Amino acid sequence: MAELAEVTIWKFFKGKELNDYAVAGIMGNLYAESGLLSDNLQDSFHSSLDMNDEEYTNAVDVGEYSKEDFVNDGAGYGLAQWTYWSRKAALYDFAKSQNKSISDLNMQLEFLWGELSEYGDLMDKLHNAKSVREASDAFLLDFERPADQGKEQQLRRAGYAQEFYEDNVHTPLVPPIIPKRYNNIEEIPEWAKGTIQKLINKGCLKNASLDLSLDMIRIFVVNDRAGVYGA
Repeated sequence: MAELAEVTIWKFFKGKELNDYAVAGIMGNLYAESGLLSDNLQDSFHSSLDMNDEEYTNAVDVGEYSKEDFVNDGAGYGLAQWTYWSRKAALYDFAKSQNKSISDLNMQLEFLWGELSEYGDLMDKLHNAKSVREASDAFLLDFERPADQGKEQQLRRAGYAQEFYEDNVHTPLVPPIIPKRYNNIEEIPEWAKGTIQKLINKGCLKNASLDLSLDMIRIFVVNDRAGVYGA
């Protein structure tokens, strides 16, 4: 699923005439936010809302979880982890206008593009980006604007972006900015920490020597959300 999403997202933004650096920069940030999972409910809300990704998405789609609930619960959702009430309201209305699930990947991409198109300075930076790092930092600092915008966060997201660049352009320019293997829970992306910690607690993984690639982390998360590892 994640590999299909990667292809879809890459083709979508390339179809908008962005250069390879810009597309990779956007994707590295989206990966940091959601793992490219368009049904991703912010992990820290699973317990408080008593719903996993699939349950939350279905509840929103069928109306059991109202628009008011969705807009005001404070939970990040989707590719870009939309959180602020007005942005979630706009996402909800756009999905309904398209008769699509709130988790529909192509719908979210079109919505995201509409948002980005309102950021003139950012779009100029993306169109003129001369490196993956330049594009990644622009998207992080001008659009995503997470609480942590520090140097380490910039390097981490640029590292993800560099991997997407190499996967899709097939012409590595420089070594990856960060290691491709993650060796302890502190290095795991926030959206995947819950899953990896669960596997550590169950004795399936050892925190001192995880040695996980991004693809392995992605698979673990998808399996966990399918219930493979239990509660």
